[in-house]
Amino acid sequence: MKLAELFDLSGMEKNAERLKKNAKRQADVAKAAQARLKMLKAQQQLRAASADLSPAASTV
Repeated sequence: MKLAELFDLSGMEKNAERLKKNAKRQADVAKAAQARLKMLKAQQQLRAASADLSPAASTV
């Protein structure tokens, strides 16, 4: 194997590793966004349930 091929292979390996790290980071960001969305939906449902239980409080 020629020296240039070794450097090219090394560069390709580094690039693959970088892409893997980026993919993991993006997956983590997506999971966090899904968790925030789930939490916001739960809060919204809780507020709606509270408003249904005490309609007099919402008119004050």
